[in-house]
Amino acid sequence: MNKGMLVSELRSRYPKALGIRKRLAKGRVMLIQKHIIPAEEAKWAEENKQQAEIVKKYRKKWKQYFAPMEKKIEMLLQQASCYKERKDKEFLQTDMLFCWIAYGFQPDEYLCFELEGKSFAERKEYISDTDRYSYVYSICDISDMQMFLNKIKTYQMFHDFYKRDAVQIRKKSDYGRFEAFVNKHKEFVKKKACASRGSGVELVRFEELGMSVKEYFEKLLRSGRYLLEERIEQGIETACLNRSSVNTVRCVTFYSRQEIMIPYCFIKVGKNGSFIDNGGAGGILVGIDNGTGVLNTDGYDELNRKYEVHPNSKVQFKGFQLPEWEKMKSICVKLAQRMPSVKYIGWDMAYSTKGWVVVEGNMGQFIGQQIVWKKGIKKEVDHIMESIDKAI
Repeated sequence: MNKGMLVSELRSRYPKALGIRKRLAKGRVMLIQKHIIPAEEAKWAEENKQQAEIVKKYRKKWKQYFAPMEKKIEMLLQQASCYKERKDKEFLQTDMLFCWIAYGFQPDEYLCFELEGKSFAERKEYISDTDRYSYVYSICDISDMQMFLNKIKTYQMFHDFYKRDAVQIRKKSDYGRFEAFVNKHKEFVKKKACASRGSGVELVRFEELGMSVKEYFEKLLRSGRYLLEERIEQGIETACLNRSSVNTVRCVTFYSRQEIMIPYCFIKVGKNGSFIDNGGAGGILVGIDNGTGVLNTDGYDELNRKYEVHPNSKVQFKGFQLPEWEKMKSICVKLAQRMPSVKYIGWDMAYSTKGWVVVEGNMGQFIGQQIVWKKGIKKEVDHIMESIDKAI
């Protein structure tokens, strides 16, 4: 069992006593915000152009904490085409580090939110990765939300909305079900139980593995826990965007006191030859009009490259109509109703030959929404939060 899976398992077993869970959630929020500097200090640094001095001060104080982030930034400066030829990379690194300790922004958020040159007030309009965790822990039960960090448990809870076969690989006694599954599905999707952003997801063609059913089962068992799923057969209505990937809609639900709200949806489209559609795996994100299901922005990837049309299929994004849109939203409302203690969930939905199906549920994020609409949504989300009962 890897570290992520172990942590998720332990948190899912927190005592049922509400007071204990609240204290644990508060402690988690405090830990997340531990390395965020006071807002007054960040504002002063912005207004007086002292970002470099602040970074120097806290780099000395939090030396070990800085090292992994500096590596992330170095990698982004090498990958992003808009940064490759820049002569002021030292300035960019400093400003990214400042935005990280002042607001909690990751380097890809700095790039995609186009934070360079923005003021303190403008940067505060965006929800950062750190803000996201603070929101989640403040409105979601800290134990129940762990289910969405485990694909096996998510499938068990919502399997009737998946509309496809699946089998878990956890222990030796799973072999019989695994053997029946592989004999029925020679091509299937393998997912690590605890992984995100498309990592650990692989399309498997069993006949190309060159090993017996028993040998493959033992190999999986040695390397972790997995969920194997029947491959989704994508409907032609969305397959035309890109046929090699299952193109999915991220539908965000908030469980408020009055209703289940769906304020944001966007679609993730893969590129030619890629099975994964996630932005973190090179996919393209496009905004959706919530009322109509029509794509209403250009596409953007997580290196902030813009696409008016898909680079391979040549389908224009703006104006593309998604099928059975109201039905998709209705399904997401039903899904959210099943977990009232988890008040913020991101549902990945795919349009298949069987209609809309769940790909998986997530604890969600806010990067996609802010990338495609090129604006911060913090005020909007804060307004939504006022209508939700808090968990802490």
